[in-house]
Amino acid sequence: MIKEVLWGCVELLEEKLKDYESLTKKVKGLPDSRVYHNSSCVINNLNVWDVLKAAIISNLNILLVGERGEGKTQLENDIKSLFFGDHATYIRMRDNLRVKDLFEVYNLKKLFDKEGTVLDAKEKIGTIKNPLTIIDEINRAHEKIQNQVFDIYDGYIIFEGSKGPEKILLGVDMGDGLHYHSAIASANIGGNYAGVSPIDSALLDRSHLILDIDNFTPTVSDFAQIILEVTTPRVIDTKPEDHTAEIVDIFSGVKDLKLTFDALIALLYLRKGLEYCSHPENPVHSKSPILDSIPDICEGCNSLGEGCGFIYPLPVRSTKAVALLAKGLKAVTDSKSGKVSKLRVDYHDILSAFCLVGPYSEILDKSWVDKEFLGNQQIAVTNIVNTISSQMVNNSQILNKSFKEAVAGELSPAVAGMFEGRWAWYPELLSYFNQAAKKYGNLTALPEDVKRSALEEYPLLRWLA
Repeated sequence: MIKEVLWGCVELLEEKLKDYESLTKKVKGLPDSRVYHNSSCVINNLNVWDVLKAAIISNLNILLVGERGEGKTQLENDIKSLFFGDHATYIRMRDNLRVKDLFEVYNLKKLFDKEGTVLDAKEKIGTIKNPLTIIDEINRAHEKIQNQVFDIYDGYIIFEGSKGPEKILLGVDMGDGLHYHSAIASANIGGNYAGVSPIDSALLDRSHLILDIDNFTPTVSDFAQIILEVTTPRVIDTKPEDHTAEIVDIFSGVKDLKLTFDALIALLYLRKGLEYCSHPENPVHSKSPILDSIPDICEGCNSLGEGCGFIYPLPVRSTKAVALLAKGLKAVTDSKSGKVSKLRVDYHDILSAFCLVGPYSEILDKSWVDKEFLGNQQIAVTNIVNTISSQMVNNSQILNKSFKEAVAGELSPAVAGMFEGRWAWYPELLSYFNQAAKKYGNLTALPEDVKRSALEEYPLLRWLA
């Protein structure tokens, strides 16, 4: 949509293309599911397994929800065996669970020999190095018990030994303080289950991808294949294959994929655009300070019919998850097609990722979803994505014009003033580039030494690199 200002030579771009093609070949080499069969399209010709693969290579946490008996636990098992060679910590949630017992033991010899205190006898065990933690039926435990896995979702545990509390990072050490560790959980939802508890909203926020598999039921051919292969109604173990090293290597490449400038615009719109409030009595025009009053105070507002009062801004953590998942989805999509049409993640990729992250990121008013979208959050978010996509296309001409003016240091007040309402935040971004261009010259043609100085003073110019 917006023509990129790329700082780099042709040779460098060719080298990056080769690196990316190598990355997609590694993604293609990861195994497909062996037991779970579901070829239904989730998004961009990707099925459930493809989407979960994208989340795994993006180092994201996953929550699988849906009716009982639809394959959530089998998916967990397939991921554990086929991606990580069964190197996973398994947690079956229950009310008497003590999660720390899975990561620490007492050295009985030290206790019997009275070598120091009880804390001196406490030792960490090898499960802390597992790249995957599975939390099956997470809502079978009370919310207070669920709180024990908060740290696991954040990739660490607190080990309380003789030296006091110690933060231990879980998973594979990648260096520079970065670890690879993913958590995948499952939950039965609906009103027909006894002994289930609500899932804490803070825990949902740490579930970067929440996939309701009821929205993507297997095809007729899938069911025929499932019945053809049936030997037991229970979860089936598959022969383990350990691809941990490859997945960690792939993640190293995926996380470094660049985003286009219009991808940034899409992400900012999900945060700042959806945050805009047009209520005449709201002086800051932001929903954040008045979230508890929305949508009650929206009656009579012209924007209510557009869903304004029923849609909230995407949380920061979810925005980060969208950006990372978009990279993973692109890598998986390109690995399946065998074609690389672009090196960078664009706004289409961002909106595709938002389609999957958005439904359970608590940005929707439930009564509105029930009334307008049959109570289905996936349908509601898809509708929002279609609206945003149309706005991006319809505004492409003025977005391009304003961008060109800004990077040349020639942004006019008339053009900047054309962005109102949910786009009122955009001139602030344009002004940043316009100010840099006024000081250093046209940003499309800076000499290397000038470019370095400009980047040091204006770090957001890296979006042009």
